Amino acid sequence: MFTNSQNGLAIAPAIVREATGSEPLVFSWIKYDAYNSDSMRFAKTARDQGVEAAIEQFDAALKNGSIPEDSVNSLGYRFLGKKRIAEKNRIFQLNNDLRPQSANTYDSLAEAYMDSGDKPLAIQFYEKSLLLNPNNSNATSQLKKLKSTTP
Repeated sequence: MFTNSQNGLAIAPAIVREATGSEPLVFSWIKYDAYNSDSMRFAKTARDQGVEAAIEQFDAALKNGSIPEDSVNSLGYRFLGKKRIAEKNRIFQLNNDLRPQSANTYDSLAEAYMDSGDKPLAIQFYEKSLLLNPNNSNATSQLKKLKSTTP
């Protein structure tokens, strides 16, 4: 089975289950979101109806962790790739608000601000990411670049 998208395997468990009558263990290992998972529905709603509508509709799932950090982060990067700046920034801020102890959410938020041209906030969030994870080589590298170009 071949796919051409990041979430193309979302339907694979259902297809295999239909074809074989069972669900192979491999699908629990690879952890692809099911096509109708909260994560996939949240992303679709954010794309189609707007980020604020998605946040409102999936508030409980976001807060209880049904929509994991990496799914929210991936959505932010999809918005980044499509140059949807306001949505990207809001998604990264949301993920950081939900998970303030995650070095990765600060790293992504810093990248969002760097991409938007806000060097002081990018520096602030990369530094926070480094406090939480001193081994974050991306934050170290980006801080060197940002500080060398900041007057």
